Amino acid sequence: MSKKLIKFFLLLCVLGALGVGILLWNINPIVESFRPQLAQLISDTIKQPTEIGGINLKLFPTQAIELKDISLAGGSKEGASIKKALLDVNLMALLKKNLEVTQVSVDGLKLNVTREKDGSLNVGGLPIGKKKEEA
Repeated sequence: MSKKLIKFFLLLCVLGALGVGILLWNINPIVESFRPQLAQLISDTIKQPTEIGGINLKLFPTQAIELKDISLAGGSKEGASIKKALLDVNLMALLKKNLEVTQVSVDGLKLNVTREKDGSLNVGGLPIGKKKEEA
């Protein structure tokens, strides 16, 4: 009886590992389908055109969303570009369709910073402040 029980648990572990492997194999195309919506959400939030080259879900060693080749347009030139951004997320919240980001890591940031004629600062295509009016 105990040999049958060991074989059953072994079979259960193999099937579980196979199921996890299939899930990991198929999840990135599903996550990738959200790329245009995420780019539009960022664009609407920062009021600048945004493009995302790729998106992946990483489950090990932490649960994270990896964004690749992000570019923010700032007027006539590129305002900012990021080679890779890693957003550590709460997986349980993500399964409930809530996005909780616990940490953001950025690799390969290029940021265009300019001062306009009126004294305002433009960082990555986003206006930061206006020069105070002199009375």
